[in-house]
Amino acid sequence: MRFYKNLALSSITPNQQQLLDIALVLAILPHLFIVKPVMILYLFISLLFLIFAKEIKGKHLFLFGLFGTLALALSFYETFTFVGLKRLNIFVSLVISLLFIAVVLQRLSKQINFYLLFSPGLFLALSYFFYNTIMMLFYAITVLFIFLVLLLWYRMQSPLIDAFKMAVSLFSFSLPVIIFLFLVFPRISFETKDFGFRGSDTIRTGHDGLMHIGGDALLVPSKRVVMEVSFDEGVPPSNQLYFRGSVLYEDKTSHWAPAKYTARSLINSSTEDATAYQVTLYPHHKKWIYFLDYPLQSPKEANRDSDYIVTSQKPITETMRYDGYSKLEKTLPVRELTALKKDISLLYDASRDDQLYTYMKDFDSQKGLDELIKYFKALKLSYSLQPLGINPKDPLDSFIFGNREGYCVHFASTFATMARMAGIPSRIVTGFKANPLNSYENYLIVKEEDAHAWVEVYLEGIGWQRIETTQYAVGKSVQQVTETTVEEEVQNPIFHRINLTYMYMRYTLQSWVLDYTRSKQMQLLHTILEDVTLLFKFIVFFITLGVIAYLLRELNHHKRTVHPALKALSPLLKKLKKEGLVKKDSETMEHFLNRSLETSKDSRLLQVIQLYNEAHYGDKESSIATLKALIKHF
Repeated sequence: MRFYKNLALSSITPNQQQLLDIALVLAILPHLFIVKPVMILYLFISLLFLIFAKEIKGKHLFLFGLFGTLALALSFYETFTFVGLKRLNIFVSLVISLLFIAVVLQRLSKQINFYLLFSPGLFLALSYFFYNTIMMLFYAITVLFIFLVLLLWYRMQSPLIDAFKMAVSLFSFSLPVIIFLFLVFPRISFETKDFGFRGSDTIRTGHDGLMHIGGDALLVPSKRVVMEVSFDEGVPPSNQLYFRGSVLYEDKTSHWAPAKYTARSLINSSTEDATAYQVTLYPHHKKWIYFLDYPLQSPKEANRDSDYIVTSQKPITETMRYDGYSKLEKTLPVRELTALKKDISLLYDASRDDQLYTYMKDFDSQKGLDELIKYFKALKLSYSLQPLGINPKDPLDSFIFGNREGYCVHFASTFATMARMAGIPSRIVTGFKANPLNSYENYLIVKEEDAHAWVEVYLEGIGWQRIETTQYAVGKSVQQVTETTVEEEVQNPIFHRINLTYMYMRYTLQSWVLDYTRSKQMQLLHTILEDVTLLFKFIVFFITLGVIAYLLRELNHHKRTVHPALKALSPLLKKLKKEGLVKKDSETMEHFLNRSLETSKDSRLLQVIQLYNEAHYGDKESSIATLKALIKHF
C-alpha cells in the first residue's frame, strides 16, 4: 500500500509513451473477447518483444509486419469474400485487426505521432459495435475518466493525486451539462439502417414456424433471453402470458405447418382498454415478431394477418424494440369461418391414427367442447420433458396408447386432432408461454426454454378459443413443471431476486440511455408538460445537481493547493527564465534545477536543490523558510 501512496503523492510523472501504453491497454481490453485467438497471440508476442528486446531494428518491423499479415489471413480466411464482408461485425473486426497491426508496428518504431495518440479513442469507439450495453457504457465512462487523469497528470507535471482531483472536478462540473445535452440531443436511431451490411448475431428461439411432433423443435432447454418486456401497469397473470408466433393448420404426420394461402392483413385497431407494453426482441434471423394475444397494432414495415400473427418484411438481424397493444382474452371473436379455412381446420388422417379414431367413434358430437375435454382427460396423459417411445410414423397413437408421456407439442397435436374428429375446427398456435417467476415489478424476461404450443378451437357464435391442453395432464402441467424446475434450479432465492433486480435496472437504463431516441424525447417532454409536479421535480433535480457539482468543484479547487516548496521556487524560476533556462513539460523540478546548475555553474543552486527536496518530501517548515531566504539573494 505504501508503494501506491508514494506513487499518488510523488511528483515523478511517467513519460508520454508510458501513459499512452496504459491508455492503449484499457482501450484494447474489450476487443480481446472479439478478435480471433491468432490475433491475440500476435499481440502477446509483440508485448513480450517490447518488454525484453534491447534493440529494435528495421528487420524486426518487417518480420512483425509479415507476422501480422499472416495472423490477419488466418483470422479471416473463411470470410475473405465480398459476401462475408457485407456483415457489419466482420467488417469492423477486420478494421480492428488492421488497427492492431498498425499500432504494434508504430509502437515498435518508438515514434509517437497523431495516429498513435488517436488510436485509444478509436479502439474504444469501435467496441460499441459489439458491446452496445450498459456495462460497456460504464466501462467507457471509466476509461474516459482515466484518459483524462493521464492527460492531466502529463500536462500538469504534478502528483497523481492532484491530477485525479482535477479530473473529478471537471467531471462533476460537467455532469449537469452532459445530462442536459443528452436530453436535448437524443441518440439517432439506426434500427432501420443497415448501411449495406447484414447482422450475424443469431439466437435459437425454439420457434421455427413449424411444430415437430417426434422432434425437439420446441424443446430448447436454454436460459438465453429471447426478449425482454416492460409493461405499463404491471405483469399480467400467468394465464395471459401467451406470445403468438405461428398458427398451424396442416397436419403433415411428423410435423404441423401453416396454411399455404395468404391471409388478409388486418387494419390497426383502437388501443383503448388494451394492455400496453414495450418489447426488446433479440435477433433470430427469422421474420416473426412476438406479441401477446391478441395484438391490435403492428410495427411499421410489418404485417399482421387475420390470425393475429405479426411478421417482419425482412428477417430480424438486429435487436428490435417496439410497442405492443394487446387484448388479453382467452377467446378471439371473429366472423364466420371461410369455407377454405373451415376445411383445413377439420382435416385429419383416420388411417394414420387408427387407435385414436376408434377411441373417438363413441364421442357424441352434439355435446361439443366440454365433452371433448372429458374424453381428452380420460386418456390420463402425463407431462414429461423426456418422453419415451414416440414413433415419428405413428406419433399420436404411440403417445396416447404407449407410455402416455409427452410435452406441449404432443398434447396440442392430440387435442387438435381429437377436435377435428369431433367436427370442431381446430388449429395449433406456437410461440412462447412466459414464466411469471422471471418477472420483477413491471419487467418480464422470456427465454428460449419458454417455447410452447397450445390449441385454438372454433366455436360457432363465439370465435376462436384458446385451450391450454397441458393443464389436463395427470400430475403436473407445463406451468407447474416449469415453475418447479425454476425453483429447483434457484437454490438461493435471494440471489435469483438480486439477478432479476439487476436485469430490470439494466433494462431500464438501456431503454432510457442507449435507446433514448427522438420518440423517447417527445414522450418524456409530453409527460413532463402534462404533470406539473413532475416538471417541478425535474427543475429541482437540475438545480440540485448543478449546486452539488459546483460545491464539489469548489471543494476540490481549495484542496488542490500548490505545494509550499514549489511556491517558494516561483521567483527563482522567473529569474532563470530570463537567462534562457526554461523547465520542460516532461522534466521534473529536480532534474531542471540540476540542468540549471550545470549550465549556470552557480553553486547556490546545489543548496536550493537540497532544501527543495527536504521541503517537498519532508514537508519541513524550516527548510521552506531557509529556501525562501536563499532565493531572495539570487
